[in-house]
Amino acid sequence: MTADPPRGTRLPGPEPPQPPPEVEQAALLGHIDDAVSLYVKFTEVDPETARQVVERLADG
Repeated sequence: MTADPPRGTRLPGPEPPQPPPEVEQAALLGHIDDAVSLYVKFTEVDPETARQVVERLADG
């Protein structure tokens, strides 16, 4: 059984695409679900990856 990596640790694999300005703005305004939807729409990544990216943006 393996433990989850500490928060803030990068997982192996390719870097997700750079979020467009609309996604960054929505995340910074606290509209997390909207930002996730936009990120999925613009970049075609899976929703889990999109949520991780958006949450990092929102945390600043």
